[in-house]
Amino acid sequence: MRVRFICLANSKKLTGRCVAGLRLDSDEWIRPVSRAEGALLRRHYVLDDGKEAAPLDVIEVHVSQHRPKPYQPENWVLEDKQWKLINRLNPKDAYLLLKKVLVTGPELFGNTVDRVPLSGLQDRPIPRSFALIQPTDVSWRIDTSVKGKRQTRARFSLSRARYDISITDPVWEHRLENLQLGLHPMETANVGPRDVPLFTISLGGPFEGQCYKLIAGIIPIPES
Repeated sequence: MRVRFICLANSKKLTGRCVAGLRLDSDEWIRPVSRAEGALLRRHYVLDDGKEAAPLDVIEVHVSQHRPKPYQPENWVLEDKQWKLINRLNPKDAYLLLKKVLVTGPELFGNTVDRVPLSGLQDRPIPRSFALIQPTDVSWRIDTSVKGKRQTRARFSLSRARYDISITDPVWEHRLENLQLGLHPMETANVGPRDVPLFTISLGGPFEGQCYKLIAGIIPIPES
């Protein structure tokens, strides 16, 4: 089956990537997955123009089978065909299309913390594991994990809730790699103070009984 979608995330997943976006035929989310572990290798997400799939690319892929999970119902198994670039959207034009699907919160996937217990998802699968949001009061937080590895995170508000979530968008990890440990204003990432940031929030796979919320894509919309 041929599907066209607006790419809204190309994020790290294990040793590969997770690419996802909104279908053009239904405004539903889709996450193409490989037949093996689900994570995509570079040969999967490189387009016919030689570039990696990126947010706001309109892409055509071929999928063969719906493979939903309780915590990720949007999974579709890829066919072995190269991805085709249809268009690259201008950020301001894209914003006009995407405003209608913005999740206003305050809850994300049923609560206002950074994770969802796997046990609850197995009993009651969620209808979607992606949310496109327009956060406010954004700042970047650089921390270290319990294993001593660098963590790139964002703090932001969504309606009445305050979140602190890990960033898995490799482009933005690179963009923020020179920041020291601590909290930094949004403008330190060369984002204008009046630009509109859009975050693609994804629910990750299970880890020690929890599915963590991740910032899988960041799309700054320039000030009008």
